[in-house]
Amino acid sequence: MNPEPSGEYYDYTKTMKPERPWLLPYHQSLVYLMMLATRGGDGKMDKLYLTFEQALDAIRKIHNLTCGIPQIVYLIGWHHEGHDSKYPDWSEVNRHLKRPQDATARDSLRWLIREARRYRATVSLHLNMFDAYPDDRVRARVSFVCALVDVGKGTCDLKLEVVEPRPYIRYGMSGTAEIEAGRYEDVTAVPSRFIVRSDGRTAVWVWDGRRAVRRGVSVVPIGERWVTVRDVPEGTRVLLPVKGSAARSVPGAEAAE
Repeated sequence: MNPEPSGEYYDYTKTMKPERPWLLPYHQSLVYLMMLATRGGDGKMDKLYLTFEQALDAIRKIHNLTCGIPQIVYLIGWHHEGHDSKYPDWSEVNRHLKRPQDATARDSLRWLIREARRYRATVSLHLNMFDAYPDDRVRARVSFVCALVDVGKGTCDLKLEVVEPRPYIRYGMSGTAEIEAGRYEDVTAVPSRFIVRSDGRTAVWVWDGRRAVRRGVSVVPIGERWVTVRDVPEGTRVLLPVKGSAARSVPGAEAAE
């Protein structure tokens, strides 16, 4: 394999050649992506498009249709539960793509790479080295909170110290952080829109079996959409106030208990 470029500026106009020649003749090959499987929002495989056996059959057909032109095929969704699944970990081949006669999905992938050469096809893998997906949760703690808030963006800089390191975590990767500021257990929570605020006091409308009754409560906000409430027994039917009408006349929508 040719050595990697130095990283210094390279003026191709002097030689009219690339700094490092392609390792494969892309300009004389049919280059394409092949989607094998995708994952759903629950982290599990959503759709299976092609198994490794079916992928080889597709490569064979393209070989025949193109009169044997060289192919360079990039497989997408070959790992874990399909495309965009558990990046940047590539250690597990998608088990749903395995051939029945092979012991592991990795054996099936190696089989596909070997057999594809019969049809002048080079099989490679689509990778993502910069994104991390929440299938793999990494525990961390806040080590720094900025002193000033960017008013224009409404953001604040934080630094997180990874408590459970992963070997694939690299500088410059992107991911999603979930900050837990507090934990509440065995509390009653209702959506914020059920809370009535007046003269600095908070209350909710509850149904006593015959009519709506306004009851004063103490609340603690949880984010922007929920609050915990005190002085409301478990199982109480909390009503949604209706603007411009008497909330106590007819029961409105109920909050989740």
